[in-house]
Amino acid sequence: MSHTKEGQELYAALLALNQSVFTQGLYEAAYHYLAAALHCTQAILNAQTAKAVEQLALAQLRHIDQVAPEHKLSTKSVEARHGLNLYQQLARIAETEAQLFAKLGPPPFDE
Repeated sequence: MSHTKEGQELYAALLALNQSVFTQGLYEAAYHYLAAALHCTQAILNAQTAKAVEQLALAQLRHIDQVAPEHKLSTKSVEARHGLNLYQQLARIAETEAQLFAKLGPPPFDE
């Protein structure tokens, strides 16, 4: 059983679900699918997939900010509540994982 192959399949499925619910305006669900996809990057064993999650999180946040500025996940709404933006945090985590994968390689698997 290949962690890489399984990880790629799960990653692709989660990104497809992310896109599906995002286009329906279900931004919270889309965030969670994207976060789950980021967790799969550990099984895919490369920095590019984590970087792709970072870029997608930022693109989706830009879309929310433009199309739904009053939505609770928009930058405007989060700043009004003095909170942390989930999409920005996800992008930071993905960026950090990409840097770690690039420097250290993938984490070892527990088998």
